[in-house]
Amino acid sequence: MIGLYLVITLPLVAQYPSFDIPKSANLDSLFSIIHQAYDHDEDDIERAQQFGWYKYSEKIDAEQFFEECKDYCTERVGEERFYQHFRFDVHAFKDDPLSEIFTIKFRYYPFLMDSTSKGDFVNIIFQSLDFINIHQRSYPENLPDCSTNTNACNFPIGRTEAEAIGLREVVKGREDFKVMIHELKQNFQWFCTASPNGWYGENFTVDARTGAVGHLEQWRRID
Repeated sequence: MIGLYLVITLPLVAQYPSFDIPKSANLDSLFSIIHQAYDHDEDDIERAQQFGWYKYSEKIDAEQFFEECKDYCTERVGEERFYQHFRFDVHAFKDDPLSEIFTIKFRYYPFLMDSTSKGDFVNIIFQSLDFINIHQRSYPENLPDCSTNTNACNFPIGRTEAEAIGLREVVKGREDFKVMIHELKQNFQWFCTASPNGWYGENFTVDARTGAVGHLEQWRRID
């Protein structure tokens, strides 16, 4: 089946810088890291907090929720991997006044820091909904549980390997075809395109754990 697609340019790197999570961190210290990195003054902070950024929730104990999120992660990936591979950014903490949801978002960088894929990450998102008598926690379904399956945290297929797999399994020697690696999806699969000229081609995924190719779909540019 051939689909018609508008061309959307996907970012190859994160738009916002990320920061290490200190072992002794609390929310105040993480908020301070953000403010210092972006040179926020009091007006900047007040303006951001009006939209729910960098503030404590009035409904829950946000500090306790933060500790719960860290514990949830370390129980599954281990403390060493958490502090080596998990980071936070300027959009990591939000108390949304409209949805009544408090969100904590970590970035999980699964690849080694000397890898060509060191800048690629998936979002690990925790949410707490507290409205009247409703109190619900939402935990990330995409966080692997390495405590029961050590291979769940093994990601041997980076950008370079995914490109080689695409050339071998999808391009298969077709002249002028190139493989582009767009992004690491939230399920730890590389989203890729094989195309000779950008006007038509095939989208596909490569599993970062196994190298399996999936979701092959043809497309043609319409602009």
